[in-house]
Amino acid sequence: MADKCNTLSIGKTPIDAQFHIHDTRLPQLSHCRDLGVVITYDLSCSIHIHQICVKAHQCANCILHCFVSVNVRLLLRAFIVYVRPMSEYNSVK
Repeated sequence: MADKCNTLSIGKTPIDAQFHIHDTRLPQLSHCRDLGVVITYDLSCSIHIHQICVKAHQCANCILHCFVSVNVRLLLRAFIVYVRPMSEYNSVK
């Protein structure tokens, strides 16, 4: 149970307290993923945005390498269906 539990101290001053579950110390992280959103200790969104961009870029490259067609409308539709929802999920509009 304790291998999936972590602690995240939010703020500029780190908390020196250690938390335990059944004599197992919980690791303190600088960032963690919760419900698909990366939360950092300073509430910065740079790691979250970086991970979204990497996944979207990988998916776009897969589309370009997997589709043999040069039909621009087909490639655009594949981008709209597969890449755009990935890049818009949990982002500020």
